[in-house]
Amino acid sequence: MTCGPDIMMNDLPPEVVLTITELLQIVWPAGKHHHRLLRFSLGWTVVCHVSSRWREIILSSRGIWARQAFTFYSPRWIQEFIRRSRDAPLRLDLRQLASNAGQLPYNRAVTDLIYTSTIFTRADVIVTACIKRGANKAFSPEMSSLISGAVFSHLYHIDVCIQSSTGKITDFSAPNLETIRLHSDACTAHECPISIQTLRNLITQSPRLTQLYLSRVVDDSLHKPLETSKLHFTKPRLNSLGLHGFSESLISSVHDLIHLEIKAKVSITLYSPGSIAQAQRSIHDILSLDPHSPYDVEIEEGRDYGCDLDGMRVAWRTEFVVLRMKFESTRDACILYRMDKVAPSWTWQRFAAGADPSRVREISMGGRTVLQEIPDHVLPTELLAYTNNLQSLIITNSGYVPCLPSLTPDCDLRSLALAFGPMLHHLTAVVDFLRRRSEKGNDTTLSLYGSTWIQMDEDEYLKLEAPVLMELRSICTVRDLRTFVRISYPHPDSSSSES
Repeated sequence: MTCGPDIMMNDLPPEVVLTITELLQIVWPAGKHHHRLLRFSLGWTVVCHVSSRWREIILSSRGIWARQAFTFYSPRWIQEFIRRSRDAPLRLDLRQLASNAGQLPYNRAVTDLIYTSTIFTRADVIVTACIKRGANKAFSPEMSSLISGAVFSHLYHIDVCIQSSTGKITDFSAPNLETIRLHSDACTAHECPISIQTLRNLITQSPRLTQLYLSRVVDDSLHKPLETSKLHFTKPRLNSLGLHGFSESLISSVHDLIHLEIKAKVSITLYSPGSIAQAQRSIHDILSLDPHSPYDVEIEEGRDYGCDLDGMRVAWRTEFVVLRMKFESTRDACILYRMDKVAPSWTWQRFAAGADPSRVREISMGGRTVLQEIPDHVLPTELLAYTNNLQSLIITNSGYVPCLPSLTPDCDLRSLALAFGPMLHHLTAVVDFLRRRSEKGNDTTLSLYGSTWIQMDEDEYLKLEAPVLMELRSICTVRDLRTFVRISYPHPDSSSSES
């Protein structure tokens, strides 16, 4: 049916009315509680008051109620919406349900109703939030057993958090899957709830797959090469790939099962790689990169943690240093290696031997300060010793300044930036470093950024820095863009006088 320019709103075709309602469901959903009005907002249902015809069309639609079934944190409303949806595929958005619950107390009747086999197998979308993000009001350990061995005839989008303590997930079938996002809280590879064989079976049965995201969910400790010649399946073409696992074997396993689009966005994180050389080969294969492709490196600190089932207690915590690789030939790919602070699975020497650091063009060190002190094995001194073609070095944390003497004198370093508000002793260390390089004829531009905290007047401090800055300007080009902030301490008599 076509709509002319003179058609009245009340005469719009039913499919147009339902399209308007579906859009309002997205931008104006129900389920939000108004504290001022002391009631739940009806949201999109106001369109039912346009006319009696619109009301009849909307209320008789099965899909409208199927998408709205898990909005209110109330077993009575969930049952009513499921009854109105009849046999339509359900949208199981437990992330939105937990958000709409707000300050309501945990209701066991809600989870008992949700986690039944008939509800899960009818779903076309299953979405849950991570436990440590406050999703425990709509989470049940029974989800793992419900997914295992199930057949989802309508499911095209799954985004779930699987607790490692709820057991392993066996093969399940969902031939219409387009998006797979599975994440877990596993601390080691052995705790991951999905095996590589289960992942293979899932991907080979999902030819429509376009997005794949796996985080701490695949047990890649036991890896057997896949004989693709014995498999007959259509490889899905992905435009988005995220692999965050413990071993490099996960990359090679997925590479045998998929095709990546030319402009696909790729994110890979290895928490404890065993072989840097094998990991680099797998990364180059899955990204179709030239083995001699240049790349940039960012080194920063971070921390991660996992929670118990109640989402309130921390089960494990780790502090680490992240090495981020970005290739010049494909800016849509980001590769991360994690080095644990206490028990690292690799060293900078092994990385230099397996990743060919002579292809590094730029290094940024520092990032957000997390660790109380930087251990010696975390400082990338052995990496800098092999960066013969390094052109730019950025230091955003003063703890990495001691790495400067390790930089090979053969590299043509054109830019050195200190972006943490360097002080006099930092500049003195840079003078010693650049003086040795100036003897070899290297011309470097030194840039100074950030806020420098001083305990005296700015003019007095600049007088102390003047000889060092003068020497720096004699051996390199200096760009001083710092801002000086004086530290002011309260007078000891001020507190007593106020009291």
